[in-house]
Amino acid sequence: MNKNELRRLIKIEERIQEIVTDDLGLTCYPIEFDIVPAQKMLEIMAYHIPTNISNWKKGRDYERERTIYEHSSRGLPYEVVINANPAKAYLMRNNKFAVQCLVMAHVYGHVAFFATNKYFRRSRQDIVGIMYEASKRALKYEHRFGMDEVEKTVDAGHALQHHSSPFVSNETNDEKRKRIFEQEKRKFHAKGGQFADLYGTSKKEINEDIEL
Repeated sequence: MNKNELRRLIKIEERIQEIVTDDLGLTCYPIEFDIVPAQKMLEIMAYHIPTNISNWKKGRDYERERTIYEHSSRGLPYEVVINANPAKAYLMRNNKFAVQCLVMAHVYGHVAFFATNKYFRRSRQDIVGIMYEASKRALKYEHRFGMDEVEKTVDAGHALQHHSSPFVSNETNDEKRKRIFEQEKRKFHAKGGQFADLYGTSKKEINEDIEL
């Protein structure tokens, strides 16, 4: 992509921003675009956030992605967008000019979703800076406690990351029991059709205790 095309992209991106905010009325964070080569995109896919803590799993993931890319017909994504404020958008350098324009508009859709979605907007918008500070602390811990001890701790965190709920709930056991009971009752009625609650169902059959 030459300098003339880059200048055109800047103008087009300004127009996309006008359409998104003025015509469509969408809320977006500022976006920092970066056009990267294939190797950099592979690194982003492995590390997710460029300032992430160094760990052997990231190198493993990079080698896996690189091997698949070099020895199969699978291509790389047109873009990767990081949910932050400002948002970070990495575009593939070998995207055709027309594709690059469409991808930039697509990125604005991602960022508008990040900014307004009920759950995504709760995330830390300074995540890039947070991970940078965490990486610096990890390096200090390596000097203090040794690389092996830090690696064990990070590995333990990775093992637990998919076993916790992102939703904080103050639901009591009784409330949970009632909620599950109502769910099961609706399933019971659904099996009998639209009018199952009018016939063939006794209160005794419905109001059975549900073990958790």
